[in-house]
Amino acid sequence: NCLFYDNFEYMKSISNKVNHEYGRLFPLSGIFENQNLKKYILNFKDFQLLITIVKYWAKQRNIYGKAFGYLGGISWSLMVVYFLKQAYINDTLFKIDNSSARLSKLVYEFFNFYSKWNWSNAISLINTDFVVQETKKYDNPKSPITILQTVFPYHNTSSNVNEQSKRIIKNELERAVKVLNDDTLSPIDTYESLCKNLNPKKMNFNHLIQFRIEYKNKNELNHIFMLIKAKSLGFISSLDRALNG
Repeated sequence: NCLFYDNFEYMKSISNKVNHEYGRLFPLSGIFENQNLKKYILNFKDFQLLITIVKYWAKQRNIYGKAFGYLGGISWSLMVVYFLKQAYINDTLFKIDNSSARLSKLVYEFFNFYSKWNWSNAISLINTDFVVQETKKYDNPKSPITILQTVFPYHNTSSNVNEQSKRIIKNELERAVKVLNDDTLSPIDTYESLCKNLNPKKMNFNHLIQFRIEYKNKNELNHIFMLIKAKSLGFISSLDRALNG
């Protein structure tokens, strides 16, 4: 594969003008990322169906969203595309058709693939060694999960994930495989169990958690509120997961 994609020279020229502060280029790189991902998908319908189910599952299981310390939409998209690329290469999918059996196999193989994934390896659609070296210039190399963009500046889209969040994601992927392997469930019950909602509103705790917020600038209040809300929901979800599975 070619190392340098559509936006490399263009983004490099911009980075030279902003003193190599690659962080300013991440929003712009997202435009190229969305266009570029289609290059790696043999059957776009596979991607549409699978990413819809995966995102719904992740949201139901409360492991979706960078604000909550988990994987955001671009990370899940890159994971789906990477899986599909490997599946096409290894011929692990049925022939391309619209049968329900093929869709079920697609979903199972995705979760089975990542339940066994060695997370010390980077998920990258292009030359991994090259991209990892690039990201070390501006990303935290100690991130427990590395999912790399396909376009410059090759940002690690999962750099916000910590070890605890990583463990929860791994456990959820393994749980998904167990549910999909349960022959006692009907197809409808299987998917209802797979996407069982972890809803904080249904929880009933005897203790009240209070926050005291101090701020100097009113403009900071909304940002602080959203941050606390995200962390609180993440905390409650973790408690719900521990108590109710």
